[in-house]
Amino acid sequence: MAKRDQFIESCTAYEVCSFLDPSSLCLAEAAGFDRHCITACWMHLLAAAVQQLANRPRWLEPLDQSALPENPKQALLDLRIKLKSLANVPESWVECIRKRHETVIEMRPRLPRSGIREPRPLVPPRFATVPLACGTYHGETMSVSVRLESKNLADVGEAFLLGSETVGYRNGRALVTAILFSPVSGKVFVRFPLSPEGLAARCMPSLTAASDSTGMGPLEADCIEAFVFVNLAGNTCFGRRRCPLAGNEAGVVEWSGQVLEFCSPLSKELFPSLNFQIDMLQQPAQVSVMWATESLPSSIAPPSPWPVFNGAWSQHLW
Repeated sequence: MAKRDQFIESCTAYEVCSFLDPSSLCLAEAAGFDRHCITACWMHLLAAAVQQLANRPRWLEPLDQSALPENPKQALLDLRIKLKSLANVPESWVECIRKRHETVIEMRPRLPRSGIREPRPLVPPRFATVPLACGTYHGETMSVSVRLESKNLADVGEAFLLGSETVGYRNGRALVTAILFSPVSGKVFVRFPLSPEGLAARCMPSLTAASDSTGMGPLEADCIEAFVFVNLAGNTCFGRRRCPLAGNEAGVVEWSGQVLEFCSPLSKELFPSLNFQIDMLQQPAQVSVMWATESLPSSIAPPSPWPVFNGAWSQHLW
């Protein structure tokens, strides 16, 4: 009889606890609820988190469930951190690229490599990519804004590139094609998979050469905002504006034309990225992600109709 009552009590507890979020489940666990019921609820929440991560675009690092802690509560905590991480910067890059905050990345020039006789791989590499965990699929829109700050943006140049990357598959292997934008030089680049040869074109005037459509002189500000927008057709558009003065959000936005797709229509996944060419950096700088959403805010008005970019492309070696 005692076992039967215990079974009924456990089933009732599970029905109640199965509706709890992690915080409330922790309280139930501390209050001494049936441990089998609590463990089952943690495993249920863990399974939901695994499914949520599995539904994210496949460019994310594949989930190795065997590497998760055996305790479902701790495993859930590890997965929640992974789900919430917007930008994953390798710890080995810390001397040049480090994450100061979940949305803020600091970049510093590479230190001279003195006294090293044996060749070692560069860390970070000459071209370092930090994907943002907010990918989408072909046929859906994507919008990202970043703020680039430095004492002298001319010394940043093309050391930072805002990117829109498309994942294609060939023989089961993921291949990434990137369309990249330098808000300082005003150039747009294309980086193809498995090839050192890419493309480059100018879509806006260089901030270091002459005044642009805002009427401001070159680099009168130490801060600039950059935007990337992918429309329903999968075409990529870039924008920039000098950081407005305090209280003035009506800064003029320069837009490129639509950069048409360079990928196969079978490519279904897209994601934004922050890209760093540290060897081009002469001054410390900071990149802050301002937003990452599906559509542009009303304060950032794109041109209507939106023209197609028809600039002259030239070969670019990475």
